[in-house]
Amino acid sequence: LLPFQLEPALAVTHGIASRLLLADEVGLGKTIQAALIVAEILERTRHARVLIVAPAALKEQWQSELDDRFRIDAWLADSVSLARLGAEWGTTNPWTCRPVTITSIDFVKRPEVMRALEALVWDAVVFDEAHGLTGRSDRALAAGALARRARTVVLLTATPHSGDDRAFETLCGIGDLDRAFPLLTFRRTRSDVGLAVSRKTL
Repeated sequence: LLPFQLEPALAVTHGIASRLLLADEVGLGKTIQAALIVAEILERTRHARVLIVAPAALKEQWQSELDDRFRIDAWLADSVSLARLGAEWGTTNPWTCRPVTITSIDFVKRPEVMRALEALVWDAVVFDEAHGLTGRSDRALAAGALARRARTVVLLTATPHSGDDRAFETLCGIGDLDRAFPLLTFRRTRSDVGLAVSRKTL
């Protein structure tokens, strides 16, 4: 753990920000920084509920990182696991049964899934690869709906600005209600944090 990786979690716990964009260079531990925020919220908030929304290919990686590094037991939400959990809990909304849920944006954007989520409030929602949530798309609409129901919103991306100003504005607006919740951005390179920059020799 490197000192700079603590900064986003400290910003949340000290009440400095409730919306964060972690846009560090690849390899600087954005997942770790987001997991620290999750761990602090779980520690400080009784009956906390956290939702992590990631590309489908990264769900198991998130689950493994949370378990290996933080001993956080997160479950993967998809149609099969939700049906199984729903059978166990009866009439209870299965999305409320576990403290930390990991799912994919392509699953939650389904209308029937969003209907089950629209009334829930989350203590934190983390969006991995958040640059994919811009533009006029079902993904962007789903992300916006979830973020509006979250007390803390964490956006992760190594490529926050693709050159499209409108897309960047959309990204920065996720979870902002009436412009009342400014976005705190962390954008650091390896040299910024005192790490060696790898060089290729031709």
